[in-house]
Amino acid sequence: MPLALPLQYPSTSGPRTSFQHAELKIAGIPFVGFKKFDYSRTRSREMIYGANADPLGKSLGQNEYKASCEVYVPEWQLFLTSLATAGIAYGDVFFDVTVTYNASGFAVFTDTLKGCSIDSTDAPNAQGTAALTRTFELNPLKILFGGLEDNNAPLTVSSAYVNLIVGI
Repeated sequence: MPLALPLQYPSTSGPRTSFQHAELKIAGIPFVGFKKFDYSRTRSREMIYGANADPLGKSLGQNEYKASCEVYVPEWQLFLTSLATAGIAYGDVFFDVTVTYNASGFAVFTDTLKGCSIDSTDAPNAQGTAALTRTFELNPLKILFGGLEDNNAPLTVSSAYVNLIVGI
C-alpha cells in the first residue's frame, strides 16, 4: 500500500510526529490534559506441527486489545461526570476513543478504539511537585490502527439482527 505522502529525509517540513501532535478524544470529549495514552493489539497464534521439525503452519489466532490512559485529576473528574449523566454507572458505559495524529508535512491519520469501558482505576497521590493523575484501563473490543482492519473476517451486525432489535 503506497504512503499518502512521500516521506522526506531529512524532514524539512517541520518536526516529526510527536506527543504534541496527538489529539485524544474519549467518548467524544477532547482531552488536552493527558499525560500518557497507550494501546496495543496482540494476535496469539498456535503453531501447527506434524512429523517434522518445522511447523506445518499456524492458526488464525485470537486478537487481544489493551489500552490505558493517564490524565490529570480535573480532566478525570469531568470525564466521570459526563459518563455519569447518561444515567448508567460509569463502569458500565461503553464508548469509543480516537487518537488523531496531525504533524505538519505528514499525512493525518486516526486510530480508533471501539467498545472501551473503564475496567480499573489507579489514583496515586504523593507529596511532591508533580500534578495528581488518574490512570485507567480501557480494554477495547477492537482497535483500528490508521482506520485499517487487521481481520479478514471482522465481526459485524447482520441487518436481520438489527431489524429484529429495532422491530422492523
